[in-house]
This record gives sequence, structure tokens and C-alpha cells, in this order.
Amino acid sequence: MIVLADESNLLAAGAVHAAAWRASHCVFCSPEFVKLHTAERQADYLQKKMEEGSRVWLLIEDKPVGVVSVCGSLIEDLYVLPERQNRGYGTALLRFAVSECDGTPTLWILENNERARRLYERLGFSETGRRHVVKNGLDEIEFALGGGMRYRWVIFDLDGTLTDSGEGIKNSTVYALDRLGLPVPADSELRKMVGPPLSIGFSLLGVPANRIDEAVRLYREQYSARGKYQNRVYPGIEDCLKKLREAGLRLCVGTSKPEPLAREILSVFSLAPYFAYIAGATFDATRQNKDDVLRYLLSVTGAEDAVMVGDTHYDVIGAHRRGIPCIGVTWGYGLLSELEAAGADALAVSPEALSDFLLS
Repeated sequence: MIVLADESNLLAAGAVHAAAWRASHCVFCSPEFVKLHTAERQADYLQKKMEEGSRVWLLIEDKPVGVVSVCGSLIEDLYVLPERQNRGYGTALLRFAVSECDGTPTLWILENNERARRLYERLGFSETGRRHVVKNGLDEIEFALGGGMRYRWVIFDLDGTLTDSGEGIKNSTVYALDRLGLPVPADSELRKMVGPPLSIGFSLLGVPANRIDEAVRLYREQYSARGKYQNRVYPGIEDCLKKLREAGLRLCVGTSKPEPLAREILSVFSLAPYFAYIAGATFDATRQNKDDVLRYLLSVTGAEDAVMVGDTHYDVIGAHRRGIPCIGVTWGYGLLSELEAAGADALAVSPEALSDFLLS
């Protein structure tokens, strides 16, 4: 487990830091200088960093085996006990540190540290071109994750983007129309219910304005009882989310589905932990359009350098109204022609293509 360092474990963190530092620096530092790096000295060093704003974590298995610190988007002090190296602890600590960065993760390594270089490059870091000289004629080299990715925040639509919820939505729509004694349209028309707020969807199906509120009530009655379970995660989505999180991107959900339902569905499919925030519509319709949801989400998270990902033109229009670009995905329920007409900034034909684009 990885725990935040505090007074109770700071000396243990210092001991790990000292042992690993001595092992990695003994080849180019004098023995006298290496011996100065005791557990107590390194604990004091970490304490000072914490006082200056860094957060320090300790990786513990049967005993403390690794340490890392993060200050803003800068990752430092990534050390693993010499006898526990090459067991995945460094990778686990680095991935954790990336998820805690406020912006694009950066770090510095000595130019002769080939082991660290291989680890960082394997996980998507690359040289930025910045370096500075340290003692003994060695340079420190800066690495950044992704070599400077386009975005820091990715906002996902839910229905038709993360999950294939069409069956439950269409069945709940049929239930509402039957109860109202209204004709049920063809499946190609029922698809229009996936994406927009319910009131707009029923309007598109020709439900009279004075019966839309009742249609929404009946729909929710059926959807809450059965429809929400007639759903599945699109193949490749979880791998995509995992890649983006490990690369340091902050992920959110912005959906026109009522927020409590969105949170429940994502929890059922074990996707909720990937997201920093899940924002949705309200049951009283005070927040229902994608524009409204995104305004709320951006105000709550303070997200900057964000991009929307969705399958319908509603996602594109809502994102553009908030001043953010939108990537249209073609595996959902929206039409490619509508995405293009709305001005989608890019298109992705698969979750793998989406992650490749975002991390390029």
C-alpha cells in the first residue's frame, strides 16, 4: 500500500531514501559524502520538503520499501530499497505519483542513470531538452510525460461513449410511450433518445409538449427499475481509461443523465475510480443540457486545458459553448455526419485510437 508520510512514518521514509540514495550515488560521490546520508538526515530533508509544499508517500509491503514526493507537477525522490528493485515497486510509485500531479508530470534524472531512464521512457516520459549541470561533471536531464500532451483534463460523455446503454434507453422509452397510448416509432427513431436530455428526446419523437413531463416520469420509472441494468461497457474503454490515468491525465464525466444514476452505473461497472469527478443533470431539470452540465463541471473542478469526448453532436455543441474542443467517437449512437456538421475537432474510431490521439 502507498501511504502519505507524516510524523509517525517519516523516519522510515528517511531510511528508505537514505539506503537507496547511498546505493545509487556511491559510484560518483566520495565515501565520506555518501556516509552523511543517514536515515535521520534524509528524514529531515523530507520534512523540509513537506514544509515547502511537497507531498511525500511511502510504499509499504511487509516493510517500507519505496518513497516518492510530488510538488505541483514535479516528481522527485523516487527511491526503492536496493534489495527490492526490479519487482515493480518503482513502476507502482511512479504511476501513483503521476496521478497526483497537478499538471503535466515532470522529473529530473542524472544523465548516467540508465535504469531510471528505461523506466520513465517505458511509461511514456521523454526528454524535454532542458538540462543543468550538477557536481562531478554530470548533467541532470528533464523528462516530461508524453512530451507535452495536448490536454490535462478529459471529459467523457457516458451513454454511447463509455457504455452501450441503448437497449435500456430504448426499452424505457417504449414503456413510456405505451403507457401514454402513443405510437412507438421504428428503432432508427428510438436511437434519437440516446444523447440529449429526455425532454428533447421525447420532443424529437413527436410527443406533445403537454405530455412530455409525464413521458419523462414514466421513462424514469422504468429506467430506474430495469433499464439502467440493460447496459454494458464498450470493449476497450477500461484499457483506454487506465492508459490515460497512468499518463497523468485527469478524467471526468459530463453527462445529461441524472447525476445519481450516472454515479450508480459507473460504480456498478467499476469505472467510477477512474474519474476525478462525475457530473450529470439534476432531476428537477435545473441542469440538463450538456452546456449546463459542463459549466457546472468546469466550475467545480477548475479544469483547464480540457477536451470533451462524446458520440453525438450535443457533446460537440455543448463543449464548444464552453470554449473547449470535442473529440467525436464513432462507436456510439450519434451519426458521423452530425458530428462533422457540428464541427467535431477530431474523430476517434475506437477507444485505442482515442487514447493514442490524446497521448500523442
